[in-house]
Amino acid sequence: MDAKRLQILEAAVPCFGRYGYARTSMDLLAKAAGMSRPALYQHFKSKEHLFQAMVECAFDVVDRRAAAASRSGGTLADRLYGVLAARLDLVAGPETEFRDEVLREAAAIAGPIVTSARERLVSAVEDVLTSAAPPRLGAELPARDVARLLVDALTGIELARGTVDELRGRLRQLVELTVRGLGAPA
Repeated sequence: MDAKRLQILEAAVPCFGRYGYARTSMDLLAKAAGMSRPALYQHFKSKEHLFQAMVECAFDVVDRRAAAASRSGGTLADRLYGVLAARLDLVAGPETEFRDEVLREAAAIAGPIVTSARERLVSAVEDVLTSAAPPRLGAELPARDVARLLVDALTGIELARGTVDELRGRLRQLVELTVRGLGAPA
């Protein structure tokens, strides 16, 4: 990706988070990126295309951070938390007043990208679980099922109200409860 497109996408994240999809205009996005609206249209033909590219770029970052967390060498709980927090940090930042709207719009506008990213996250969580314990854990649940449950619960945490620290705390509690419930070594 060229530097100018990346600059635009990085400027778009706080704009959509602060104003929501509907209230974010190409004029606002151009101003945030430090360029004119016609210059912005040279890189993205519409707000929808820019939004799709932003979602895809954001999930690429999540994938890299999740992969690094899974290889971190910490405890099972720490690695699970790190993988899941990579996604939580995407949506729970300080500029997320319209988080619910942006998440709905991402599903509507970039549905296949969101679905694919979710499945990659489930696979990353499953990999952490299976690397720490046999494929069937203490609760007799397949690691894939546990991974799906954790990602589904993460979705609920993402939509909850609270500060970033409160949401991270809830995620930490979820991971600790899961690890203890599985009877897997922490």
